[in-house]
Amino acid sequence: VPYMGDVLLHIGISGTIRYKDQVIEMIETEGFGERSLQGEKADHGIEALIVGKRYVYSLERNTMLLIRHNKKTNLAEGSGYGYALSAMMLGLDAVAAVKHTIKLDSSCGGRVRSLTTT
Repeated sequence: VPYMGDVLLHIGISGTIRYKDQVIEMIETEGFGERSLQGEKADHGIEALIVGKRYVYSLERNTMLLIRHNKKTNLAEGSGYGYALSAMMLGLDAVAAVKHTIKLDSSCGGRVRSLTTT
């Protein structure tokens, strides 16, 4: 998906799933700003990480703010983000950091899968 001079390759979403399609549409149409979701301004309950060819983007929970980050920046979203970030700062790769986080945060769990882009 083209986005502001970049091409978005992957999106990871956590939070209130009922607004997922609207958030994805906003990303695809560059519709961030003062736009509201079904009359509830910035009340979507979703966090997202989006991988582009040039940058990585994060959407903060209940905001319309899509933040652009350098590709070398470690990012994490969700309830265990603090554990995951600190694990990556100590040298663990993203998959190992998520597995470590699952052990420490009872709100985290599930299967860990990794995607590689070329």
